[in-house]
Amino acid sequence: MLAEGQHSFTAKVKNEAGLISPASAPVTYVFDPTAPTGNIVAPVDGAAVANRKPVFQVSAVDAGAGIYSVSFQYRPAGSTDEFTVISIDGTPQAGLYEALWTDISLADGAYEFRAVATDKADNQAVFGPVDVVVDLLAPTVELQFPSADGIYYTESPTPAFIAGAADAPAAPGVAASGVASVDFLYRLESALPEVPWAFGDFTLLWTDDSPAYGADWGTTELSDGDYVFAVRALDRAGNASALDTQEVIVDRLAPVVNDFGPEAGAELPDNTPYTIGWEIVDVSPVDTVKLEYSDDLGGTWHEIAAAAPNTGSYAWTVPDVAADDTGFKLRLTAIDAAGPAVGDIPGHTTTAVSSTFTVVERPAPATGLTASDPDTSSDPPSLDGRDFHLEWTPSTSTDSAEQSVYILPVGTALDLDPGTLQVPVAGPLGAAVSSWTGTAGITTDSLGADLALGVSYVLYVVTEDSTGALAGSAGAPWPAAAAPAAPTGVTATDPDSTFAGVDGRDFQVDWAPSVSVGVVQQRVYIVEQGVALVLTGPGAHAPMGPALAGNTATTWTGTDGYVSSSTGASFDAGQYDVYVVAVDDDGRMTASTPFTVTVAAP
Repeated sequence: MLAEGQHSFTAKVKNEAGLISPASAPVTYVFDPTAPTGNIVAPVDGAAVANRKPVFQVSAVDAGAGIYSVSFQYRPAGSTDEFTVISIDGTPQAGLYEALWTDISLADGAYEFRAVATDKADNQAVFGPVDVVVDLLAPTVELQFPSADGIYYTESPTPAFIAGAADAPAAPGVAASGVASVDFLYRLESALPEVPWAFGDFTLLWTDDSPAYGADWGTTELSDGDYVFAVRALDRAGNASALDTQEVIVDRLAPVVNDFGPEAGAELPDNTPYTIGWEIVDVSPVDTVKLEYSDDLGGTWHEIAAAAPNTGSYAWTVPDVAADDTGFKLRLTAIDAAGPAVGDIPGHTTTAVSSTFTVVERPAPATGLTASDPDTSSDPPSLDGRDFHLEWTPSTSTDSAEQSVYILPVGTALDLDPGTLQVPVAGPLGAAVSSWTGTAGITTDSLGADLALGVSYVLYVVTEDSTGALAGSAGAPWPAAAAPAAPTGVTATDPDSTFAGVDGRDFQVDWAPSVSVGVVQQRVYIVEQGVALVLTGPGAHAPMGPALAGNTATTWTGTDGYVSSSTGASFDAGQYDVYVVAVDDDGRMTASTPFTVTVAAP
């Protein structure tokens, strides 16, 4: 009997005469009665995969004839049917044979995988079967605690964190892989990106692979804050559920109230709207606040609003008082949303009391004053009520009765004391009036002094309520208009070659008028070359004759009646600087750039 292994055979031929031929060339044969050995490398027995064409690999060797092929086969688990061939592989890669699924795609369910290895001597070995579950359906998860319709509030830094999970089959009677684990996640809501959220957006707290899934906080404790808790389930095939989330606010502190009420010593006019302001800092929202006031330094409190929206401000009408009252305070009570939710309202309530302030028995002043000069028609320039226009927002006091207008020189403060000499220039006006323009009959200011050109004024509105109490506004500066633009393009020539000596006939001046509205005069000045022009005050120079009315003249020629310059010096041959000056209705003057002309004495 031949031993297993390789053998060499030769043959000789003997004829009838007994002669024997030489041996033939040897022929080699392998005697191999032993089947191959090996095993299924992937998937392992009991595996669950999320792949309809899962990796199927075999390690197989044959010490004798060698491996000829490996047949990869499957059938439904528990079936007595023949195995279906997936593919046959005769060329190992890195020592492994692998199935090629081609057009085979497995539905969700349980299967038996096996491989049949055949050697070159036609010996066969069967590897497996191994049990495999194909599962592409994700499990489901439910965050069971904490759970609430809306926000869940807690004072615990390590609240119970529990979930339920299931892995349903793809169809009745089809095996599912089953839940492998549940991940417990959290993160501050402010640190999360926009929804939808993903697993990687959160911090992993705990993974539990045992049913009755729950998180162990270990040494982790949450500080007060607004969090999102999330859970995720994984099945044995590696499928992940969608996240189930819950907003959780951990709040162990009462609200903090800042910037509440008027400043200490503030004075609020009675019967006037006042905006009560505040800022509340708290992890939990504060939906409403209670507002109260006291007029006896906190001895008695009167309700303003039992549940005002927590917008940071509230429009309050200051109470009416018969005389200035220095005993007013405001009180705000804030309860955050965590208090009722956790059954600890006192621990989540803050009461803030404002500084003491005074409610004064006088109306609120008018506001938003703007003054302007609408009159551009006075020639010669003058100042009267027509040059004053004022607009404003009337007092917000509910008992304001009338208004008056005051005009004072800059530097003189408004004084409403009974003994003052200051008087209104207009009034009484109705409480709702919001604009005023003076008339030609107003020629003095509130001190009784004549309205004067070149003086700057400030306008005020004084409000009087039904009790006779007065409140003055902030002042509006006047004049609003600037000095006029200067004439341009001034030129001058000496047209006289007939008459002896130098006089006005030696000067012809041309120019372009000012572009400003309100210019009522133009004046011509002639000064010796190099002498600075002086328009106002001591030593002011004189214009050359009467002013030119309006703003249309563009030329001027002197006569023999002009024998001296604007400085008063007699004319003589030489160089002179010529100016044209624009004058507006309020006496403001602007000179052109000088033009130098040379005049001769014929």
